Amino acid sequence: MNLYEDQFSAEHDGLPFSGRPPLRYVIASTPRCGSHRLGHALAATGAMGFPLEYLNPANLRAWETRLGTSSPGDTLTALWRVRTSPNGCFGLKLHYRQLVNVAPHLSPADILGGGPVIRLRRTDLLGQAISLAKARQTGSWISAQAPVAEAVYDGDAIDKAISDIAEWDAGWDAALARVGASPLNLTFDEVISDLDGVVRRVAKHLGVEVEVEASETDGPPPPTRQSSRLNEEWRMRFLAEGRPVLPHPLSPAPPRPLRRLKSRLGAMLRRF
Repeated sequence: MNLYEDQFSAEHDGLPFSGRPPLRYVIASTPRCGSHRLGHALAATGAMGFPLEYLNPANLRAWETRLGTSSPGDTLTALWRVRTSPNGCFGLKLHYRQLVNVAPHLSPADILGGGPVIRLRRTDLLGQAISLAKARQTGSWISAQAPVAEAVYDGDAIDKAISDIAEWDAGWDAALARVGASPLNLTFDEVISDLDGVVRRVAKHLGVEVEVEASETDGPPPPTRQSSRLNEEWRMRFLAEGRPVLPHPLSPAPPRPLRRLKSRLGAMLRRF
């Protein structure tokens, strides 16, 4: 298991907070869109909690061990005590699959409903997919993690990553619509090019006073960007393969008379 171990350190805990944080927000994201970098920058202000992937299944197990809890709900309550800012603000970074995974234990509406939402996405879907395929191979999701395997080009893995990310983004759109959320929409490019400006926009969306810029605080440094020349080489190679636009073409619907015949045959067979 190649976890980012520093996230569990008690050095990042605040003073014990009692009760339910009055301001709880969610960063609704997908992998490889700058959410970890954003989370560290928000934590560095000292006024917006420490939004990390607490409900990532692997992270959740580690938190249960550290906090002595046995369920996602109890773990989240325990995290409120140690990762809430003095002003009562708690942040949670959440990928769509993680929301689905905890649904049997925590109501998605309770997680998303009522609190501010930061919607973070990456407009360059192919670039995100290449980065995701690469991270899945190496086990290195942020710069602080040493790779456990070598990155080897795999067009099918990139293709699958494209489909996965598209599904997760659509899932977020639907989930947020169902709870009536009006998220602050941010992009990967904005986080990379104007991190301090993004932090100020998030603070305004949350209604939190931030007097210093993220880059000037004494908090944990944000991870560096992991893109490389290899990513661009993979992009060119993937595009050169000329993959079909529809990798799984839909079968044409049978003619109406044939559908009626199949229906009648099915009804006849059910009688025997």
